[in-house]
This record gives sequence, C-alpha cells and structure tokens, in this order.
Amino acid sequence: MALPQRYETTRVNMNLPSKLVEKLKAYSEQIGMPMTQTVTLLLNQGLESKVVLEELPKITTMYHDYKESQYNSKTDSLI
Repeated sequence: MALPQRYETTRVNMNLPSKLVEKLKAYSEQIGMPMTQTVTLLLNQGLESKVVLEELPKITTMYHDYKESQYNSKTDSLI
C-alpha cells in the first residue's frame, strides 16, 4: 500500500558528476535518509541559505541603524 504524498512531485532525470553522487550516497547513509529525501533536503537548505545571504546586507543595515539610534539616545540624554 502506497503512502499518501504530502505534496506534488515531478520526476527529474539529470546527469551529475560521479564524485558528487558518491558524496550524496555517503551523506544519505550517514543521516539515515533515502537518497531522494537527502537531495530534497540539501536543495531546500541551499536555496534557503541563498535567500538569507541576499537579505544579509539589509539585516546588517537595520542592526547598524538600531545601534546608532541607541547610541544617539544615550548621548542626547547626557546633554
């Protein structure tokens, strides 16, 4: 009996470097996950990391502005 799928899937056939496939297999075995789920996990992590890296300059600017406003409010209260 097949388990119900939680999301729609698409079959993807691609050629990957053999050394990369060996690394994927080793990692899959290490974490005890089937190869398909391992590839899905790694792709999701990579894409999420990309989004974070794209937003990092904005986050850094917001943090800098916040710290500067704290500093300014402390110096204003001393005057």
